Amino acid sequence: MTPPLWRQGQVEPWGDAERVLSVGVALGAITPRTRAALHSVYVEGRSSTAAGVHLGASAAAVRQRCSQGVRALRAIAPELLDELAG
Repeated sequence: MTPPLWRQGQVEPWGDAERVLSVGVALGAITPRTRAALHSVYVEGRSSTAAGVHLGASAAAVRQRCSQGVRALRAIAPELLDELAG
């Protein structure tokens, strides 16, 4: 099995994550609040508790936004790829 491109040093995962989140908002798949939760947890590496403190939300709300956001981004994966390929 071939390792992901970021493990091969061909892409920068955090820059790509920023782009995915921005395109997700632009396409209307996620809200800015969901983007903030995803960024805080997946890019900045915060726990749901720490992200909640940072965002002024409960840890449960952060987990829910992240779960819904990941599902929403997965649902539009083909459109995301088209936009990112540009």
